[in-house]
Amino acid sequence: MATASKSSKGSEARAQKSSRASEPDREKAEVRRLFEEAHQNFVRATQEAWQQAQGSAAEAAQKHFQAQQELHAEAQRRALELHNEYTGSLFKAGASEEGQRQAPEIHANYARQQQELQADTQRRIWELHQQHLREQAETEQKGALQSSLENIYREYLRELQLAWASVDVRTLDPSSLAAISNSLAAVASAASSTLVGR
Repeated sequence: MATASKSSKGSEARAQKSSRASEPDREKAEVRRLFEEAHQNFVRATQEAWQQAQGSAAEAAQKHFQAQQELHAEAQRRALELHNEYTGSLFKAGASEEGQRQAPEIHANYARQQQELQADTQRRIWELHQQHLREQAETEQKGALQSSLENIYREYLRELQLAWASVDVRTLDPSSLAAISNSLAAVASAASSTLVGR
């Protein structure tokens, strides 16, 4: 019975010792998890912000391209109409002597209308391009992406602050500190390359 009691007490002592030893391990794991989670949230939010910005830029470019295509299609339709009017006028004028006198005027009128159409099309393409550039500049001025990245960075710092508050400096080991340091360095590098003027 005394042996069983000693064995039981020995098991309890080992369990308590194991419990005390695993408590710092759990604390270390929790601290690392908080820092890793903050880092992962930063990376995920940054990727989403860039994807959204790229989607907006692609949408604007697609809209611009579509407007250009519509403008070219309209110009081609109008050029075909002018050609049909021209050939119709020549046909009406016919081969008669009067028709022969009208032909140079019909040719000149057709050439003038083609030049006007070409000049109008070029002007409208230029205006469309300028509008696209203005819209891009306005979007960049608003700094939607920059603002998002700034907010993501500030949120990371808040999460970082909470993570540091949970650190027990008496139990923080060098490998945990190194992991935290690597995470901080990665975010600092990413933030310094994306946050202009900071």
